[in-house]
Amino acid sequence: LNLAGKRLVVIGGTDGLGRAIARLAASRGAKVTVVGRTFRDADTPGMDFVRADLSSMKEAARLGRELAVEGVDLVALTHGIIAAPQREATAEGIERDMAVSYLSRLAILRELAPRLREGARVFVMGFPGAGNRGDAADLNAERAYDAMAVHMNTVAGNEMLVLDAKDRYPRVGVYGLNPGLVRTNIRANLLGEGSLKHRVAEFFIGLFTPSP
Repeated sequence: LNLAGKRLVVIGGTDGLGRAIARLAASRGAKVTVVGRTFRDADTPGMDFVRADLSSMKEAARLGRELAVEGVDLVALTHGIIAAPQREATAEGIERDMAVSYLSRLAILRELAPRLREGARVFVMGFPGAGNRGDAADLNAERAYDAMAVHMNTVAGNEMLVLDAKDRYPRVGVYGLNPGLVRTNIRANLLGEGSLKHRVAEFFIGLFTPSP
């Protein structure tokens, strides 16, 4: 795969699948802009970095407005978490998984998509394509809280995001990607970073799934 001359933006490209995609693309000749909190690949040719707090809707909208995407061939929205055992809220009062894994993507895409060139592509990671249904009456998990039910709200949101985008942005191709079960750090928020439960889960997942 020769990506020489291609321009990519990987939002959430500092860890997990996003980082793997960014590094692979750069190794194949693409110029890659990575967006996230902690950049670990400053010594990798072909990559640059934009710092952003993707739990903030204000920051996400600003990023969508200001990110240089003219001439970009592909934008990958890969950032996300799994809800914690106890409800967490951002400074803006939004349940944290909903903010990071869905609403920030919506805010970014609404600002960014109209500025993409015709024929550019947007990949939305975390799209099972199974018609998942969220709880529309409690999207902010204020009435009740269950970590997996809350996370499924974000999954349903991402399915809606892709299906809506095909009509809202007809000049741009928007695709949902289902990565399946992959060994990344996305479960740390649910299981506890570095906890015994987290290490055991990663060990068994690693026996049957690839690392990015």
